[in-house]
Amino acid sequence: MKRSKGKLVKWDSQKAFGFLQLIDSKEQVFIHKNALNNKYRTPKMGDIITFTFAKDKHGRTCAADAMFSGEKRTKKKAKSNFSSDKTPSRSISLYIGMIFLIALTTSFLAGLVPFKLLALYLVMSCVSFLAYAIDKSKAERGNYRTQESTLHAFAVLGGWPGSAFGQYAFRHKTQKAAFKRGFWVSVIVNVLILTWLLTESSGIFLRIFQ
Repeated sequence: MKRSKGKLVKWDSQKAFGFLQLIDSKEQVFIHKNALNNKYRTPKMGDIITFTFAKDKHGRTCAADAMFSGEKRTKKKAKSNFSSDKTPSRSISLYIGMIFLIALTTSFLAGLVPFKLLALYLVMSCVSFLAYAIDKSKAERGNYRTQESTLHAFAVLGGWPGSAFGQYAFRHKTQKAAFKRGFWVSVIVNVLILTWLLTESSGIFLRIFQ
């Protein structure tokens, strides 16, 4: 298939898409980072990229099978049951989230934690789950995305189990290493805050939830 060449004239790192201007005309073509053969290189303004024309699910023209100028094409491996989208860390976060909510519910039934604290985690988990669902939908439509800092904030406020469920259910935010590190940091921060609140010396703050 004939390949075209364009210059990257617009790029939104938050939304992970931009526009290429064809070398031999003023026509601009939409390109998403997923279309790039090299997923590890961050596109920069002025990059020369070769590609083939394709249609997205809405019938709009876009770039596909894109490569930075000078790079060699690599054969794409067929997806299997052990593809990168089913990474162990993705499953681990799901299991840890489930275990945490089960443990918190058991603690409530045993009278060790107040209901409002359990309710806070359940509500924030629902909020986080919906946030991932909305952001995934926006990503597929190419619309303005939810900021990653917002998703991490929901996790810190107690919604991290819902974040883990959202990542697993929608296969969203599971490939970006920096985001995964941020997610685990938010989990650790939240658990440390919870541990501190449950200590005897911080009982005055725990009474807020009673």
